[in-house]
Amino acid sequence: MSMNGRIQALNQSVRQSIPGMSEAASSQPNAMLKVHAIEFSTSARWLTHPGVDVDSFTWQDLSANGATSMGKAIDLLCDDLENNMATRSLPPVIVLVSDGHPTDNFDTSLKRLMSSPWGAKSVRIAIGMGPDSEIDWGVMERFMFNMEIKPLHAHNSTQLANYISWASTVAVSVSSSGATTQQGNSTYIPMPEISQTVLDPGTVF
Repeated sequence: MSMNGRIQALNQSVRQSIPGMSEAASSQPNAMLKVHAIEFSTSARWLTHPGVDVDSFTWQDLSANGATSMGKAIDLLCDDLENNMATRSLPPVIVLVSDGHPTDNFDTSLKRLMSSPWGAKSVRIAIGMGPDSEIDWGVMERFMFNMEIKPLHAHNSTQLANYISWASTVAVSVSSSGATTQQGNSTYIPMPEISQTVLDPGTVF
């Protein structure tokens, strides 16, 4: 699948996922779930900042452009976690959608994330997009270090939308139970089960 094709699929998938995210948020009315979004290509920038309620979230279509500044995106995220998180906030759920080929110093930025209090507590979900042979699963696995599941592979735009919607149920799980599990030096949230409907790839990209 071409880069332009993947970006178009991403745009479509996020728009498709919004009703599912909204439904997940409405199931936990006592929690305030907000969506933040970062675009990264040659550089990185916030698309949605500060976070907005799921019901108010709209997606700005992206276009294929330049490199993959994943490290810069993580640095933006770290700045926000270090300066803007309220003391009583629940652990953030961070979803990375990529082919896993950063063109900057990703590992340094990831180390910063994992060294920060909120980064260490975060739930990190990596979704590989595109043909399996074109995804660097090592990068995706490092991003998800000490998580309960492995990186996910979106074979088509519908499955990607389902994964993004499912990720919002992780945030609901965090807010409803607050349950954490200690593994090594990291604390993580047990993941809700992924249904076969979400896993079914259907037509591939």
